[in-house]
Amino acid sequence: MKKYLLILMCAALLLTCGCAGGKTGSPAETDTPTEAPFSVWDAEVIESSHKREEGYDALFSTHAIVSERLTVHMDDKVYDEASLRDIFGELSGMLQTARDQLAAEPEDVTVYVVKSTLTGVPAAVGSSVFCTREDIESGGAYHELFGAAYSLPAQWQRMGLAEYLCGEEADTEGLKEFFMDPENALAASLSPLFMDEELAGEATAGLVKNAAVAAAAYVIDTNGFEAYRSSADTSAFLGGWLGSIGVSPEIILPEGSESAAEMTVTHERGSICVCSFGCFEIRVLSDSFAKTPCELYELACGFTRGAELLKERFDTET
Repeated sequence: MKKYLLILMCAALLLTCGCAGGKTGSPAETDTPTEAPFSVWDAEVIESSHKREEGYDALFSTHAIVSERLTVHMDDKVYDEASLRDIFGELSGMLQTARDQLAAEPEDVTVYVVKSTLTGVPAAVGSSVFCTREDIESGGAYHELFGAAYSLPAQWQRMGLAEYLCGEEADTEGLKEFFMDPENALAASLSPLFMDEELAGEATAGLVKNAAVAAAAYVIDTNGFEAYRSSADTSAFLGGWLGSIGVSPEIILPEGSESAAEMTVTHERGSICVCSFGCFEIRVLSDSFAKTPCELYELACGFTRGAELLKERFDTET
């Protein structure tokens, strides 16, 4: 009897060891992570580089993963394979989320993960995005990622879409109180001038960024993503959007707002800021007569409207 019991105990022990061995020794069956949309786990890592291009004059060697829709380069100064694969998988997943929620196919995007960007913040040059690991971890790189993937020209569009897909809903009560004040009317343009903390102050910049999220949700949910993609100028839907957050007074943006909608704002030594839009660049110096976001926005609209009138005059006479 003892002999049979001993045999049974040994058999049970062998079965137990066999199950444990199968779990740890057969990762293909049990431990393989779920693949990202672009197969991050099997993707080949290649040696590559970034060559100087207009808008981002830097030359550096990289390791990269290339797929049909997404290419991720990592500067060799910060490269390690595990991080590259993790970042590739995360960004692939975000593009898949956008594709599913918007029912719109993203364009090809190339992301360069660098030690530090030339401007100190995530930057997009055409279909290329330059950012740091920290930008990706914080979500700050998603603005430019989605902007490049869907060719969104205005800063508020890029920011609004990223928050619409990944962030929290806007605080409409705070926005209602803000836009009921006539002094904040021009902020409804959602120009980057009003999102710049150095120019507008932290409180106003935070509210206008929040407004970009509310505007994105309104346009996408009401008119669809294609309408959102083509609506860089907020005057196209201003009445409906403000009404959706309970703001009744009508706000009318100045003529020229359409051309000024794609403005970019940068800071350079020797100037308060540099506003670029269309064929214009306004360099704001310390003794400038226009310094506030409202003054600069009206100046920008005036320049663009003047250019339009001048072109119309030339077209008529020639």
